[in-house]
Amino acid sequence: MTSLKICTGVCTALFLMAALVSGTAVAQDARVQESNTEDAKIVEGTLMDIDQNTKVLTLKAGDDELQFSLTEQTVLVVDGNDGKPPIVEQGTKLRVHYSEREKTRIATKIEIIEAAAAR
Repeated sequence: MTSLKICTGVCTALFLMAALVSGTAVAQDARVQESNTEDAKIVEGTLMDIDQNTKVLTLKAGDDELQFSLTEQTVLVVDGNDGKPPIVEQGTKLRVHYSEREKTRIATKIEIIEAAAAR
């Protein structure tokens, strides 16, 4: 089961990187960006799970487990990876930028703060 979660995390990271590299992120109208900036929130925590079927990321922040919907516009930011695909697995520390619409958290940007320790 653990290898399934690791595989799911790696596949999702590759999906996010492919979406980022392929240019599917389209510039939005300036008025839309301004309104989203006002509603933007940020949370840091540890990755618990990524469900590829529903495109939902689960993050543990303190005592809370928060879920975020991933979209084609969700951006993955990795510092210092030398162009290599990131390894995102359970335990990876993330910073998630998100907005809330109708009680749903939608991830707009995911930053990898610290990769999980090698197992």
